[in-house]
Amino acid sequence: MRLLREEFSIPGIIGWTAACYTAPFAYLAALYFVDIRYLQIGGGTPISVLDGYKATLAWALGGPNVPWLQLFTEAISVAGLVAGFAILAKERSEEWIFFLGAIVIVPLVMTVFEHGTLHYVRYFIVALGFLLLLFGRVLGWLFESGHIGKIVSGAFCLLFMTINGWDVASLLKYGRGHIAEALNFMVENAKDQSVVTFGGEQDFRIQFVLAFYWREMMGDRPAEYYDHEHWPFEGPEWVIFHGESFREPSPPGKRFTDKFGNGFELVRTFPTAPLSGVHWFIYHKTSAQSRS
Repeated sequence: MRLLREEFSIPGIIGWTAACYTAPFAYLAALYFVDIRYLQIGGGTPISVLDGYKATLAWALGGPNVPWLQLFTEAISVAGLVAGFAILAKERSEEWIFFLGAIVIVPLVMTVFEHGTLHYVRYFIVALGFLLLLFGRVLGWLFESGHIGKIVSGAFCLLFMTINGWDVASLLKYGRGHIAEALNFMVENAKDQSVVTFGGEQDFRIQFVLAFYWREMMGDRPAEYYDHEHWPFEGPEWVIFHGESFREPSPPGKRFTDKFGNGFELVRTFPTAPLSGVHWFIYHKTSAQSRS
């Protein structure tokens, strides 16, 4: 738009645009062909683009995994987004086009280019960064608007640091889920110390993490993980369920029975910090199905 107002010719605009974007586009194309196209999604909790985007708006200000509070922070983010566009429009700044594309349009048209079902907050991390930059414009405008604006912008910054401090404290307390502690707990309380047996509700995630920690902590000690396709009649001794970090650490239940009638009971929960790692819910076999 600026180039058109400055009466650039169409070929001139094309040439200027090519000079700016040819190198980064070439880099992205090369990165796609040598790396990105080989990536595979191992699995996870399905979340739509819209739900993932709404969660990103909620997490832009931080805060605990409390639904009513996330609705509050989501509303503040939407208000800040609208206020930022309004301020840029009032200033006749063309930056609103960039922010609209980076924060709203590009993230929400993701489904046009891919058809996956996993759209976590981290997938929108670029949009979140630019959203915070736009918040900075709004706070700057408030600060310069007068005495009341200075108070409001100062109060907002204090609130922002407070609720993010909550998340930092949670990270220091829970880390990425205390997986090592969970593994030690299962090994120490295993009835059969010769071979510790495991199963999981999501094979890819749980088996991958379990194998890494077992190798680092237990070395060559015998262990067996049974995936869903090779679930034994007598069942494993331990079954691990997992929960997403952007949700509260609520186990799926206190007890369950597998397809062969083996009973399992929840014995420990290992929560993780918000947006970091996964919650682990540890179930121990309490009864075995007898063969008929």
